[in-house]
Amino acid sequence: PLLLALTAASSALEHVFPPFPGDVGVTLCAAVGFAHAWPAWGLFLSALGGSLVGTTLAWAFGRWLDRNARHTTRPWLLYARARAQEATASFDQHGLKIIAVSRFVPLGRAFIIVAAGFRAMPLGRVLLAAAAGAVLWNSVLFALAALVGRNLDLLGRYLDRYNRGALALLAVIALAVYARRRGRRESKTPE
Repeated sequence: PLLLALTAASSALEHVFPPFPGDVGVTLCAAVGFAHAWPAWGLFLSALGGSLVGTTLAWAFGRWLDRNARHTTRPWLLYARARAQEATASFDQHGLKIIAVSRFVPLGRAFIIVAAGFRAMPLGRVLLAAAAGAVLWNSVLFALAALVGRNLDLLGRYLDRYNRGALALLAVIALAVYARRRGRRESKTPE
């Protein structure tokens, strides 16, 4: 249950706070699931559900922005709303395609969903397009997670060899630096 919750939370947070690395969280959670041979469908549905929750929150924020900008007397805010409406005009014709493809634009997807809310696109249609994009994107993430999760022992052995080699190299470098400094000190001391 904790892994399912972490998967959903990672997927939702990236829509609400775009710098959050939700794709990394989803991939790591799925890799853990694959490493333990847990059913992938549960984690997949959890990631999809989290994505739809995050999409709903981002869409609601866009609706809130539009309502507040529409009912203002501040000229600069009215101007900004008019420019934003112009900038998002393509949503009227291509909005669902833009939303589905936005899943492949990590930092842009949240802003595109906010724009869909700002344009007052129906939430059901937005969720349908977001779900289509999320299914495709999460399939890529889960394929990567399966590759990592099912080969975790092999990766662990390679990392162990790498760590031993890196430590040996660092020890050789440290000894060389020590020997060089000691050689310089001995050459500077008068006899």
